[in-house]
This record gives sequence, structure tokens and C-alpha cells, in this order.
Amino acid sequence: MPFLKKSNKTANLSVVPRGIPKNPKLNKGWQLQKTEGEIAYQFMPVLCPEDQSNIDFVKLLADNHIEGRTYFSPTCHQQKIFSSFERTIMANTNNISGRILSLPLWEGIEKSDIAQVTKILAKGLEP
Repeated sequence: MPFLKKSNKTANLSVVPRGIPKNPKLNKGWQLQKTEGEIAYQFMPVLCPEDQSNIDFVKLLADNHIEGRTYFSPTCHQQKIFSSFERTIMANTNNISGRILSLPLWEGIEKSDIAQVTKILAKGLEP
């Protein structure tokens, strides 16, 4: 069973398999990638809330011995090799690159692993 339901709409991160408590804190600002049709679940990109930074969540996960990664960071337009090329402001790219987070996902992932990751992400939203 994939850990997210197929959808052609942006979903929130509170969509988890049966048997894992849903965390209402993850409804606030977290977004999953919009998908259509069947997709390969080889990685799990999510956008953290707009007022949060993906770096903070990578650190929070690491502090709990869980590997999370930034995704497309730095963006192409920020890399030295592309610095001489003309470009626009790229506001959407900059916004997403500072918020996108790749969560751990592997073939043998257990519901308890998913529950632990979502619990830690929700804890990161606490004041």
C-alpha cells in the first residue's frame, strides 16, 4: 500500500496509512507534490509551511537520527556554472527551494517509521 493516496490535487501531509494517528498540526501549511496517475515512490518531497525553512526540519530530523534532505538545493540559477546566464527573479523557484524537504522513504518502511517522522515534523511546529 503506498503511503499516500493517488490524487490530482495537492494533498496535505496528514494523509497517512490506516493505523497511524493523524496529526492535525500537519494540516497547517504542509503540502505534498501534485500528482496525476501512477507515480514511483522513490522519494517523498514535501513543502514545509511558508514561514518555515527546510534546513530547520533537516536539522530537527537529524537530531532524532532520521535523515531528511533538502531537494534541488542550491537551485541551478544559484550555482556558479550558471551565474553568467541571464535569468529572471525566479521568485517561485527561490520560495520552493527554501521549503522543499525530501523525507525518508524505502521499500521496507514500516507504519511506525512514518508515525515517528510525522510526530517529529509536527513537534517542529510547536512554539
